[in-house]
Amino acid sequence: MMVEPLPNELIECILENLYFDKQTLKNCALVGKAWVRASQRGIFEQISFDEFYLRDCLQTRSERLIAIFGVKPHLARDVRFLELLNFGYDKMIRPRYIVRYSLIKPFPSRPKQNAPFDRS
Repeated sequence: MMVEPLPNELIECILENLYFDKQTLKNCALVGKAWVRASQRGIFEQISFDEFYLRDCLQTRSERLIAIFGVKPHLARDVRFLELLNFGYDKMIRPRYIVRYSLIKPFPSRPKQNAPFDRS
């Protein structure tokens, strides 16, 4: 007996309710091809950098993110929120919330290498 696959719209609806749980989305991406893209949208919807907790690995983490977007530029379009926390943190001042930038337009992906460029 063959089991019918779930429609993509239903998969997307299910996964939109899991955007708060990145680990579950990562596991869902392993379920099958139909689940990968919908999971990636949630994984990359919000990107946060917290200098207070990530001082030693902040550069490594941002370099890794740039490398991911270099290989799979379509993922950059999924970013809707960019959070920068505690940059310029001073021990005498309590940790501060610097910026949560809500992207009105998603980051554009890089143009394809064989696409003509407008040089006007």
